[in-house]
Amino acid sequence: MPRLGNFVRGGGNVTVRAGRGEGATAIVLRIDRPLDDPAGFANAIAGCDGVVAVQIGATDQDRTSVPTVEKGMRTSEGLFAGLLMVEALDETALQAAWHKAAELAPDVGGRLGDPEIYQGIFALDARIADFN
Repeated sequence: MPRLGNFVRGGGNVTVRAGRGEGATAIVLRIDRPLDDPAGFANAIAGCDGVVAVQIGATDQDRTSVPTVEKGMRTSEGLFAGLLMVEALDETALQAAWHKAAELAPDVGGRLGDPEIYQGIFALDARIADFN
């Protein structure tokens, strides 16, 4: 643990959802300061071409800040206000949504460079699968 650097953590809840789909690609961006209008922000991102879902999570600062032995092993540990997850049909749509997010709220991952893009390979809804 002492060798980990640039470590941040945040536990909390999803507070805003926009869109109803499940995308084949996704990005997750750190939100450094709480958004003034999270629902309006999520709806603006969800309105971008190819974006199918947006979720915003808020960090529970009180629970996340509880001292632990693990945290004591690191000399500095940052916190963040929340996370933004955007799901889209393809990487082009994600890039456009990321640029829109950075334009609307510069405290959303904009200074971190290009975000990591995650790609879904296969998803099976357990509610429709017959495992018997």
